[in-house]
Amino acid sequence: MSSTSLLKDLRNRSFKGQNLEGADFTNCDLRGADFRGAKLQGSSFSGSTFGQTAQQRTKLIALAVVGAFCIAGTIPIAIVGASYIVGVGTIYLSLTFDFNVAIFFAVAISLTLSSAMLIAVATVGFGAFALTLTVAGVLAVSGFGAGAAALLNFGIGSVLKGIIFTIVSIACLFLARILFQSAIDVIKRTPGTLFNNADLTGATFDNTRLINCDFTNATID
Repeated sequence: MSSTSLLKDLRNRSFKGQNLEGADFTNCDLRGADFRGAKLQGSSFSGSTFGQTAQQRTKLIALAVVGAFCIAGTIPIAIVGASYIVGVGTIYLSLTFDFNVAIFFAVAISLTLSSAMLIAVATVGFGAFALTLTVAGVLAVSGFGAGAAALLNFGIGSVLKGIIFTIVSIACLFLARILFQSAIDVIKRTPGTLFNNADLTGATFDNTRLINCDFTNATID
């Protein structure tokens, strides 16, 4: 490819596997660009901008949030199932010991299902951000459920159980907040411009900040 000046705004463009030898990407916006497996020998990236785009961040967050709430949603489903098992009904939950059993049983089911889903997600490689948000979602829903159980127990005069559920609720919500923040940090660090397996022999990156770039297995001389 001849050394010609390309368009300045190349955000989210795919150059995967293309022959771009000697290409001039000077002062281009290459956030979200995909150069995986491309031949970029002698190309110029001087003054260009790299990293994530808002579109990429939105997709990452959407995927993670959907996954988290799908799995966290097993908690109310488990509560309904547990209510059948302990015989307290699916619409009206008794404010007695049976309700406490239902809550504990539901949380146990939810955590078991979530653990299985986490293993599946890790296997297919959705990423640490999805795993973190999934656990955070489970903890958040568990925290609100335990909080409701605490209020109900205080309402019927069961102070000790109310205190226990309060502690559980605070602990779950505290951990959920930490994990949500961690997930956001992971998303911010996720590569936006990809150079995996690209041949960058003789390429120049003068006056650039290589933020959120992935050069895994790239050839750099």
